[in-house]
Amino acid sequence: MNATSSVKVRQAQESDMPALGGINGNCFSGNDTYDSAVSWMKARFYNPAFRIWIAYSEPWTFGYITWEIKGGWKRELPVMELEQIGIHGSCRGRGIGHILVEQTLGPVAQWIRDTNENANDTASIIVWTTVNNEAAKKLYRNFFPNIRGIRHQYQNRPSEYMFQGTILLPNKNS
Repeated sequence: MNATSSVKVRQAQESDMPALGGINGNCFSGNDTYDSAVSWMKARFYNPAFRIWIAYSEPWTFGYITWEIKGGWKRELPVMELEQIGIHGSCRGRGIGHILVEQTLGPVAQWIRDTNENANDTASIIVWTTVNNEAAKKLYRNFFPNIRGIRHQYQNRPSEYMFQGTILLPNKNS
């Protein structure tokens, strides 16, 4: 891939699970085998509280983003978590994460509107990243400029920052 202009974004399909498992295993140490990474992705794909979108240019899949509805479908102020972004190692630093966030905010807002009749005009978005992940912090500050919290993980894992932002939802009648 030479330019991000050729990158497209679409909602993931079941047929994408092998590629997404490969990317997940490449990005996250919690899935140390390909099978466990595919299982992790399938668990999110089939869970109605999650949506996955992919960045691709046929025949390649470069990365994915996973969004999660937090706390149910009836909140007046829905909370969404940008649960995970995975970019294949050979494609990092090319703006694919930015494209994924930017191009999924609208579909995420529509998903909230479609599933939550009680939602007012906005939704809160949160995302966590380790305090030493400079690339992720830079990306998230572009969209969610406020650091709202810090949590300290178990054992010797680094602490994490929580970024927070809001998105406008489509009109209730649209």
